[in-house]
Amino acid sequence: MSTESLAPRHPGEVLLDQFILPNYQTMNKAARALEVPVGQLVGVTSGEERLSEALAWRLAQHFGLPMHFWLRLQGQWDRQAA
Repeated sequence: MSTESLAPRHPGEVLLDQFILPNYQTMNKAARALEVPVGQLVGVTSGEERLSEALAWRLAQHFGLPMHFWLRLQGQWDRQAA
């Protein structure tokens, strides 16, 4: 197993690959469903923006995963990027 496979993924990458593309196909549809600005969603999924607590809460409510799932992904990403 390579160390690359163990490297943390940005939460936006997980959000895009596992939730947005399979369920909504477009950022506009996902942003409407999550009730967030599309620019915010694009920023997070591109890795240019951090996942905020507010967005983590919306994701938790919408997808049924605990808020700490999303915040833990962001924390792991932040630690490896430091």
